[in-house]
Amino acid sequence: MTRFGWVLCLVVLGAVAGGAAAGSVAAVTDDGAASTAAASEQTTNVSISTLTGPQRLFVAAREAETADEIQNVSTTESEVVYPRATLVVLLSAPDLQTAVSRQSGDDTSERLRSLLASDRAVLRSSQSGVVDTPKTLALTDSAATTAVRVNADIVALAVNVSRLSAMHDRNGNGLADDGGTASVQPPESYRLRFTYEGTTARTDIRFENPSATLAPTTEGPLSFLAGAGQSVSGTTTLPAGTNLSVVFTTTGDPSFVQTRRATVDDDSTFTATFDLSDAPAGTNVTVVVRRGDRTLGGRTGRIETPSATARVPSRVSPGDILRIRSPTSSHPGFLVVRRNTTDGEILAARSFGAGESETRLIPVDRSADRLVVQAYLDIDGNGRLDADGPDRLFDPTGPPLATVDVGPPPPDTTTRTRTATPMPETETTTDTATAATDTATPTRPDRGQTTVVVTPTSGPGFGVGTALAALVLFLLGRR
Repeated sequence: MTRFGWVLCLVVLGAVAGGAAAGSVAAVTDDGAASTAAASEQTTNVSISTLTGPQRLFVAAREAETADEIQNVSTTESEVVYPRATLVVLLSAPDLQTAVSRQSGDDTSERLRSLLASDRAVLRSSQSGVVDTPKTLALTDSAATTAVRVNADIVALAVNVSRLSAMHDRNGNGLADDGGTASVQPPESYRLRFTYEGTTARTDIRFENPSATLAPTTEGPLSFLAGAGQSVSGTTTLPAGTNLSVVFTTTGDPSFVQTRRATVDDDSTFTATFDLSDAPAGTNVTVVVRRGDRTLGGRTGRIETPSATARVPSRVSPGDILRIRSPTSSHPGFLVVRRNTTDGEILAARSFGAGESETRLIPVDRSADRLVVQAYLDIDGNGRLDADGPDRLFDPTGPPLATVDVGPPPPDTTTRTRTATPMPETETTTDTATAATDTATPTRPDRGQTTVVVTPTSGPGFGVGTALAALVLFLLGRR
């Protein structure tokens, strides 16, 4: 974070020396006419500009006399002011600090109020635009303002916006009417005018309601995984250093609720990181950004149910290559090969993206009896396997992606038998007798198979004895 005092000096000196480059600073005379002094000559003239910072800046300023005493608080040069912020009004005039120090009071704040109530200086604010009853800001209210010295020419007036009140200004002169307290209701705009010894400078401020936008800004729900290191980032209109609350809630009963604090960075971004290890997968969620009791923005989302598949052989030989084919997943992650068990030594890890990936080749460890293939999610998205956290299995309670035995294939002990269909009998009919011939086809033993002998079935009356008797009768008859 930047030292508050240095930021004040750099912004003010840049605005004053740069003149027109500052944009919001202009010198005018008491009657409102533009001064003929060139912008670059305002180093010896009167100027006014504004900064914004977190609410704790006001607390730090109240305990300090000089800007250098305020450490580790960032400010931003801005004309837009948000509730629960600190508005810093920078008043600059030649040797202004000496003029303040000569006033009555116990500290810089009281002495500045005394100077602004004198004939030498005045600070006015008038509501801009067309309104029914114009208002002016109570910029000298002791409950809402405090002052610190920056350098010999500059005094900073810190305003606690959450305590800032407004007063009716029916004649539009920038000074409060008697009675008639009002309040600031964003969106509202005001013109600030600082007059010192007859010369007036002016600038404009605009009160707006803060907002926050969660990334990505594309349409559609946010996507999360049930694991640690799940981050939500976004941008906000609030100043750097502002603390936000980011609330993560799942739907259903009971719901999972987790709140994280996020601090706005110098580039107006913020990040909150959640541990969703105990959150149920496959459920819808809402993410809301808050500042105190005010909701700044939010999005819906879902805790995804990840999936991963691959084609893995059931056995490989020692020293061979394990080929994991067509790994396909819903999210980026890693293929992890362990020795023997699901919690064994990690032998290899290969990363893959969402969708279908190329075949992964992994040498087989000769000392392993079994390989366990697992799929891990890249929870933190850093492309490195962190198996002990935050990365986790796609399915922490389910079986591994595959289990591969390591060893030569088992011997083939299967007995294959060829079954032959019996040949049909052949009958021959003559005038004197009926003959039948038994035929048996010799078989050649096949290698690795059981030898099968095919024997036809004999019909009634056609046994061996019957055939011999018929032959004897036939021979006797030829005699």
